[in-house]
Amino acid sequence: MNITKKYPLLPLWLIIGTVAYALVWSRNLDSFPEFPEWVGTWVFGLIGDKTSAEGATVFYMLILSFVMVSIFTLLVWVAIRAFRKG
Repeated sequence: MNITKKYPLLPLWLIIGTVAYALVWSRNLDSFPEFPEWVGTWVFGLIGDKTSAEGATVFYMLILSFVMVSIFTLLVWVAIRAFRKG
């Protein structure tokens, strides 16, 4: 079964969670850990050289926020599945 049919609110959660995480992160930069330099190189390799510095920063924050929210969602899903089984 397709995951979007089984969990129809998952894409909506990922979008809202990503934007919320990015907003909180951008307003509290000192409260969040810094990513290694290779992560920034990877993200800037994805978006290319045609964006301005401000646009690149927005893309950087949105891409990494999506990754963090996705990892969090996966961990919660695994924990719920393990709790239900055992």
